[in-house]
Amino acid sequence: MDKYRKYIRIVSNLLFLLALVFFCLALFGTNTKNEAPIGDFSTRQFNEHWTITGDVTQDDVTLPFLYANEEPITVVLKNTLPSDLSDGMRLSMRTALQDARFYIDGALRSEYVSDNFFFIKDRLPSAYMVIDLTKEDAGKSIEIELSMTGQIKLNEIKIGYGNNLWFELLSQNLFVVIASVLLICGGFLAVLSFFA
Repeated sequence: MDKYRKYIRIVSNLLFLLALVFFCLALFGTNTKNEAPIGDFSTRQFNEHWTITGDVTQDDVTLPFLYANEEPITVVLKNTLPSDLSDGMRLSMRTALQDARFYIDGALRSEYVSDNFFFIKDRLPSAYMVIDLTKEDAGKSIEIELSMTGQIKLNEIKIGYGNNLWFELLSQNLFVVIASVLLICGGFLAVLSFFA
């Protein structure tokens, strides 16, 4: 039993040192590329006046938008970016089991498609897409091409500075984050008590 305690102590010390290293990196790190140049954590909605084309057509759509469908379809969301964009801003949208391509002024800016994953053939897991914007993007057209099967869910879109898009998401799901951390800690303590 003492032999196991020795290994548990070694693993515990290594995990503590690793946590200390990450804490120091976060505290003294200088990588601020995606940090907001403003003092608040606000984001704004970009959900109105969308046009849907493709297999479904509809004008003046407000997101989120639901449409029941059983067959695989592709739709394109079209709009014009706000005129007051500046460097360091980002656009975010959560995909819902969809292949997604984001075009700004006709140029592909980002994509999340099953073709890029050799082990996924049908549906991609939902994910948050974040696209970097610049002041040159202001007033340009934006198109979001979504391919999906079954019920269509076009989620809301937000614009914010840097990583502020994540702050709102984390604050809305704070209980889930805390519960996850507690479960991990509880599992670790359960393993330690098993060998003690």
